Amino acid sequence: MLDGRKKSIAEKIIKLAENTQDLFSSGGKMERMISQHGVSYKFTDEYVELLDNLIADLLIKDRLNEKFSEAYIRSEIESIISKLIKDGDSRRLKENINQFASDLERYCQIQTVYMPLFGVELLGDPIKIGNLTLRRMDDNSTNRLIELFISILNTCQGDEASKKQTIKLEIEQINKYVRNKTCALFEVGAETGRALELAEKETRRVIDLLRYAIPSLYRPIRE
Repeated sequence: MLDGRKKSIAEKIIKLAENTQDLFSSGGKMERMISQHGVSYKFTDEYVELLDNLIADLLIKDRLNEKFSEAYIRSEIESIISKLIKDGDSRRLKENINQFASDLERYCQIQTVYMPLFGVELLGDPIKIGNLTLRRMDDNSTNRLIELFISILNTCQGDEASKKQTIKLEIEQINKYVRNKTCALFEVGAETGRALELAEKETRRVIDLLRYAIPSLYRPIRE
């Protein structure tokens, strides 16, 4: 992200931080309430539009929507605004924006999304269609997925009791929706929310393709 772009973002964030309102003040036609880093406030009317337009520009003009969801970018921007309000020191704003831009540019984590396809039964080997792989998640595949999830979670910091509860709940969901079901597997370098959005979009596209292709490949038998 160029320095000029960062400066433009900083100017808009300063303007937003200077025009917050108390949560209990009289509002306008539009309101946006925010609570992060121990501070709570709201924007009204033109400042709701300013915030939304800033986020839309980041997603579209800066092409961040290729890797990040709107919810993710909104949370990051609201975090920067909240830090500015809490610190009361605009000198740290440049540092926070530089860190924000650096984190986005370096983000390259590969996510694998498993989308259960209800009403679809795949027999035989996995099938790759475009960016999707259709696979029947038999016991071996499902058990490997569970082992991978547990190994990843165990590397994370946190309370052991909470981890065990998370593992228990996740295994229940995997057994219910994935085990012995046909799933669409989608891999992409994007944050979790955006990966799910892209997986859903690609899955809908492939399902539509199959819906139109199958009748033409398998004509009804006429007596």
